[in-house]
Amino acid sequence: MAHFKNGVLGGMVFSLTYTLTLNELFKTIVLAITGAIVSFLVSFYLKKMFKNK
Repeated sequence: MAHFKNGVLGGMVFSLTYTLTLNELFKTIVLAITGAIVSFLVSFYLKKMFKNK
């Protein structure tokens, strides 16, 4: 079973190397970082806003 999982994971990673360009990878990383920062800030301010009441 472990060989099957490794084969599926390896095949997926190998196929992504041909479909993803460097520009798309960079855009994905920037969007992920932006989303994480926005999510953190919204949750931080919501906790702060409801803690004071």
